[in-house]
Amino acid sequence: MNATLPREAAPENKRHNYRAYSFEEKKGTLDFSPWAPLKMFRNPKLVKGFIFIELIIATFVFVIALAALSTSYLAMLNLVETARSLTVATKDAENVMERIQSTNFTKIVSSFPAGASVSPLPGQTFSLEAEQIIVTYPQGTGVDPLEIKATVSYSRKGRLLSQNIRTLRTK
Repeated sequence: MNATLPREAAPENKRHNYRAYSFEEKKGTLDFSPWAPLKMFRNPKLVKGFIFIELIIATFVFVIALAALSTSYLAMLNLVETARSLTVATKDAENVMERIQSTNFTKIVSSFPAGASVSPLPGQTFSLEAEQIIVTYPQGTGVDPLEIKATVSYSRKGRLLSQNIRTLRTK
């Protein structure tokens, strides 16, 4: 025998087993659905479409998401430019090191004086802003193997940046 409960005794919100007050339902019942606050402003049976507050909230969420995406995009562009500058500076230092490696061992110190700026090859220029490559010899010039350090200094957005490369050269 299936006994059915009268309509007043059946739970109105099977999902939560508790009730929230809503103007849509009879006084004294509770509704904790996600749309309960909006039910106070309109009767969904009568209004078809969005109300102004819903449009304002949706626009606000969209603007916040767009601002976060644009900030991330600008940060990514900045990182790409920094990586490009570092790659160019490292490549220029490697080119100077190749020139040093191809120079006769006895002429390295005279061709590339310690602390002096190295000029690019004839017909070439350094491509970074205020780029300068300085060669130093950390252990001195009269030793074998000769430790050579090339420091590339350059400017990016008003900041002075540098990159070091070291190598050893023997007779």
